[in-house]
Amino acid sequence: VGYEQVTGTLAGREGTFVLEARGEHSGGVARTDVRVVPDSGTGGLVGLRGEGSHAADAMEYTLTLDYDL
Repeated sequence: VGYEQVTGTLAGREGTFVLEARGEHSGGVARTDVRVVPDSGTGGLVGLRGEGSHAADAMEYTLTLDYDL
């Protein structure tokens, strides 16, 4: 289990939120299931809920998130 704080703009709303991540690393690629930690949104992202996944290697990070604001 790991945690990541994300800062940015989502659907035109700026703020931060925390993702809880659970996954594995194999063949130089990290694949992880993530969920937004409840009540972690700030600024325009207060109330954010969601879950998704991300994959990362040495060159690219891709986050896919299904969310409700």
